[in-house]
Amino acid sequence: DAAQSLLQTIIDRYKEYGDSNDDKPSSVSVAATASAAVPPVTGSTISFANTGMPASVSNANVERADNANGSKVRGKTNGNDAGVSTDMETSRAPQSEALSLIELICLRFNTVSRQLRDRHNHRPSLEIEDEYDVQDLFLALLKLHFPDARSEEWTPGYAAGSSKRNSLIESAGIVVDVKKTSSSLKPSDLRMQISTDLLHYSAQPYCKMLVCFIYDPEGRIGNPEAMEKELEALSAQLPLKIIIAPKGA
Repeated sequence: DAAQSLLQTIIDRYKEYGDSNDDKPSSVSVAATASAAVPPVTGSTISFANTGMPASVSNANVERADNANGSKVRGKTNGNDAGVSTDMETSRAPQSEALSLIELICLRFNTVSRQLRDRHNHRPSLEIEDEYDVQDLFLALLKLHFPDARSEEWTPGYAAGSSKRNSLIESAGIVVDVKKTSSSLKPSDLRMQISTDLLHYSAQPYCKMLVCFIYDPEGRIGNPEAMEKELEALSAQLPLKIIIAPKGA
């Protein structure tokens, strides 16, 4: 059948290498052979056992999608580089998924803040006046996507004795450090604060990544993209993501 024809084609291809070259190649481009004029295979499993093929090929399966009818020859390798298309899981790691959601919340945070002020009959709402207000609302938004998100407090030296509330997502190993720009917060202050935060969280085993959300509703940071890159360069070990939003306020 089609599966056996594919197998025989691969074996013949390898034997041709052996007959024409004393130095047998350590690997054969199975992916190229499999994609040759071989009928598409649907629901078939191809075994390379006991074929005389080298280990780098005999323990491999081939994956090829046929765009015409969606049929697929699929499998995975044993780790050797045999020029085979591997069937690897392409789903992102939980940390990557979490980071994408966190970034979305940061970028839309200002929209949420403004919407909260537009209440029926001018009822009282949460006014974002300082960093603590940003931290409270941000944690509430995180809980929409991360049920295990919780407040994580510590007292950095730059806080003049006041505790700082950050958000910890334990399932992803991410700490979100929230800051709000003000007339008294200079770029040099941001660099000092983030350096201090990095030093602290690098020593915490539960923190695998630090995300710093700098809420800038008045647009005090003139070039947010450049500032993000400058601040991210402060980290030598712990992964650091800087998100300044809104941009161009």
